[in-house]
Amino acid sequence: MRAGDGAKGPRWDDWRGRSLATPVPSHWRRWLLVRRRLSDPTARTAYVVFAPQATGLAPVVPVAGSRWTIARGVDR
Repeated sequence: MRAGDGAKGPRWDDWRGRSLATPVPSHWRRWLLVRRRLSDPTARTAYVVFAPQATGLAPVVPVAGSRWTIARGVDR
């Protein structure tokens, strides 16, 4: 899946998600999201996702890919 554009163009990576402990309220879910670089399959990055139960992988990947924008905003 494509997580967005980087300095060198589109970033394509493998993404996988696994459920974690059930959160409260029950109509939400918590899961582990792992990104594996296609250019370096040994490079992995993990995220914890907390989203409505029906949320799938496709809408979460671009959000995870925007993490640098979020991190820059925190530093200011």
